[in-house]
Amino acid sequence: MPGAVCRVGPTERGSEWLRNAAGGLSSPRSSLSAVLVAGGATAAVAAPAAAPAKPAITVKASAVKIKLGDPVTFTGHATGIASGSKVTLQLKDGAKWVSLPVTAKLNKDGNYKLANKFQEKGREVLRVKDGATVSKSVAVTIG
Repeated sequence: MPGAVCRVGPTERGSEWLRNAAGGLSSPRSSLSAVLVAGGATAAVAAPAAAPAKPAITVKASAVKIKLGDPVTFTGHATGIASGSKVTLQLKDGAKWVSLPVTAKLNKDGNYKLANKFQEKGREVLRVKDGATVSKSVAVTIG
């Protein structure tokens, strides 16, 4: 039987010997290494645990150019953020970001959907936020 280790009875000196796959003899003390080598075993090394995903949010606008009063839907996905968490649509006002009263909860897959109507013409820059995690910005031109 290839790769097998067979026990050979006691020798004249009273100790047992093992016959390895190569046909040679070895003492029981070296039998473990013979079995490991014959069986092709390798040492198992535990892989490091994967680091938790860094929180991130994406955003996409349903349209980048709209007519005044038309709704725009913002959809996206969050990773590293618990499902059920609330995301908020923000509007850039000069150098600061202002939270709009437009929120949604992340579903079990981390997806969300928000909608907003703009009441002034111009170009608006928006993003989505959850706590300290913010998406990249997206611009919408209202005409």
